[in-house]
Amino acid sequence: MPNKQKQKGDRFEYQMRDLALEFGLEAKKVPLSGASRDFKDDIYIDGDHYECKSRKASPFTQIYNWLEGCSGLFVKSDRKEPLAIIPARDYVELLALIKDRA
Repeated sequence: MPNKQKQKGDRFEYQMRDLALEFGLEAKKVPLSGASRDFKDDIYIDGDHYECKSRKASPFTQIYNWLEGCSGLFVKSDRKEPLAIIPARDYVELLALIKDRA
């Protein structure tokens, strides 16, 4: 039986896969994700690969605090590309809209 962290990670990966499926996107959870070089990514949505990370608190808590009351959040580390952070549902909805217009 997998440990609790693995089970928590699996649940989150399935949750993100199911969210993409809800919007009509092609999505699958990668079997054995993270267990070998051949299966590095956690999920695929319309051919793009994604990592899924779920944590009890730590660094993610501050991101949620910054995002509260905003539509999105931009973050950047020195000498790195800026990142946009938006709620997963909004992101998947955007993917579905792009797919519908293509």
